[in-house]
Parts: sequence; C-alpha cells; structure tokens
Amino acid sequence: MKNSLLICILSLFLFCRCVEEIEPIYVDQTHIIIKGKIEYPSNHVTLSIMESSTTKKYEEKIFSKANIKLYTRTKNGNESMLADRFVFDSNKKQFLSTTKIPTSIGNSYWITISLPEREGIYQSTPETMLTPVPIKKIEKDSVYDDYYRIVFADPKEEHNQYSASFFFSNDEHEQGQLEITTSEDTLFNGNEDAYLERFFGQAGKTTIVSATLFNISPETYRFYKNLLIQGEQNENYGGTHYEMGNPEILFRTPPVQLQSNLYNTENPRELVLGNFAAMAASHYTKRFDN
Repeated sequence: MKNSLLICILSLFLFCRCVEEIEPIYVDQTHIIIKGKIEYPSNHVTLSIMESSTTKKYEEKIFSKANIKLYTRTKNGNESMLADRFVFDSNKKQFLSTTKIPTSIGNSYWITISLPEREGIYQSTPETMLTPVPIKKIEKDSVYDDYYRIVFADPKEEHNQYSASFFFSNDEHEQGQLEITTSEDTLFNGNEDAYLERFFGQAGKTTIVSATLFNISPETYRFYKNLLIQGEQNENYGGTHYEMGNPEILFRTPPVQLQSNLYNTENPRELVLGNFAAMAASHYTKRFDN
C-alpha cells in the first residue's frame, strides 16, 4: 500500500514538472459605442461617439470628427433630412446640433454616421416620438424626507416606459448631483398619482430639484435600464480588492446584455453598441426650504 502511494506521488510530481504554463492570448477587438438622443418638443440633438477596446481596459478613443445626418419620417411616410451640421463640444466630449431641432409627436427619427478610418455607415433604427407625460409636482416622501419624488398621471390603457433624471443642488452642494432612474408602468398603469423617486442626503438650508421625465420606447427603456444595472455592478464590484482573488467575485452578477438599435449598413455582423433615442420630455423644478 505504501509503495502504491509513493508511486502515485512520484508520478504526480513528474507530470507537474512536464506541464508548461502558457500565457493566454488576447485578441484585441474594438467596438464603436454611440449614445445620443433627440427630444420633444425642441432641443439640441446630442451624440457621443467612442471606440472601446477589449484588451485596453482603461483606454477609450473619443471621436471628435464625424459626418452626422439626422432624418425624419412623418406619419404619412414622407422622409427628409432634418440636420447635417453638428459641432463637437470638447468639454462634454459630445456632438451637438448647431440649432435646436423641433420635433413632432408620431414622427420617427434616426441618424447616420460616417467615421474617419472606419468602413461603412452607422445607422440607428427609426424611433417614434411619443407623447410627453407632464410632471404634476415634486414632493418629499412623507416618511423619508431624503427621498424626492416626481408625481405624474400615467396614461390609462397604455404600456409606458420612463426614464427620469433628478438634478439636486443646494447651498451645501453647489456642484449638484445627478440621479437617474427608469421604470415601466406595470405596477402603476393608469394611476393618476404615479411617482418615481430618488435619494438625496446632502442636507442644506435649501434644496433645488430640477427633474425631467422622459416617455421612451421599449427598446430605449431596456438599454437605459441595463446601462444603470451595469453601472451599479461596476460600482459594487469595483476596486482592486475584488479583482485580486476575493471569493465574492464568484457570486458577481453576470454582465447585462446592452442591446443596441444601431448597426453598420455595410457590415451588419459588426457589433455596434449604444442607443439613439427619441425622448418626449417634461420638466419641473421646485425649491425646498429645509
């Protein structure tokens, strides 16, 4: 029995010495990421374009030159180009239309983009501009006064999807804080006092809340919902201690699938990430004296 055990140990030792450690080979793949929106009733079209690398984790190429065109299709099916003049804002790292673009409910909108040193034309699938849902008021939660909510009447017999942005500022927090959330009306369909809320814990003498409620398409809703989920995962599992053998990484939520409504017209198999959205916006601002 001892001889057999000794032979097994010796065989294992010899086998391990014969195994050569091979460094993994990573194939560098780059992906175009496009994120933009057009709003109702009128605003500048915004668009950010970048190139990400699968191997260069912290390097992204921001495009500052691009040939961008915006198109529309009316409810009658008539198509036309709305804009082809965009400027690059180096501070915000995004393109802006040189003028505000008026939009119409029921019309569809899409973009085409040509990039230097990239073959093909990138195009978004047309999105229909929906009817905006007005914000009725902004109020504090009756129990937890660190939560601020926008109240609105969700349309009856419609399945709506929303994205909402809250910008908080006060005398103690001059730079402000932006909070974004998404929701569909599954739980509050037709509710006259539906609401979305976000937390702001920076106490001060006054708090100013500027909120925007976007009525958006199902495709855009899924994109922004998954984008927020991915952002939360990156925050929760960011930091070096998670990346250096901590067993909690085994229970990490798998990355979400960020579906895109953009494609390369000459190479449909190319994976293009991002979203170009038609967003029907309503705005509301309120000052709270704490």
